[in-house]
Amino acid sequence: MLIEFIGLPGSGKTYYQDYLISKKYNFLTRNDILERRLYYRDIVEFIYNNFSFVILLFISFLCNINWNIKKNYTLLLGIKDIMKIYIIKKKLHDKDILLDEGIHQRLLSILFYRKSNLNMKLLNLLLVVMGKEFIPSKLIILDVSIDQSIENATKRKDGLPFRFKYFSEKDLLDRYNQFNRGIDLIEKKTGDYSQYIHRIKDPNLLIDIIRVEIEN
Repeated sequence: MLIEFIGLPGSGKTYYQDYLISKKYNFLTRNDILERRLYYRDIVEFIYNNFSFVILLFISFLCNINWNIKKNYTLLLGIKDIMKIYIIKKKLHDKDILLDEGIHQRLLSILFYRKSNLNMKLLNLLLVVMGKEFIPSKLIILDVSIDQSIENATKRKDGLPFRFKYFSEKDLLDRYNQFNRGIDLIEKKTGDYSQYIHRIKDPNLLIDIIRVEIEN
């Protein structure tokens, strides 16, 4: 079973993951996956089997690079994480995995780092290429307002995600609005697999969904 959270920065993805772990739900997390070793042959096989997806990822990176080397490196790490999560989760298909940031969230982080209408088109193409193969057992959208998400994110120890730091208030709102449109597109494009998707506002409902999934 694979459960993936998706939401604005500050919507509570990591908070709810840690809460569920504290309740003794025996999940592997994103950190557990990213700490595992990835072999060269795994990367080659992934590229061979998902060539169109990899090309679109590379184009997405090129469309979002800028003068800031550190931010560009962050984008590259996001692409690496997408590949690693996909490869490792297939090897751990018999395990229960809970991702505060899975493949869909990483795509949003890469594509909506800059304000560009092209990014919506790229996300649409990526979702078409991905298809059902990339859909988790449950894709849970944490539906939190933009104002609340920004407030939550600024209260964290590290503050806003690095890619969103140093924006003016207007630019930050623009990024969050674009991020939200990306979430809406993911929900729309994965409509054929609607049994996998839940958009929730009530944390208690989140716990109930995951409890039912585990018991089944």
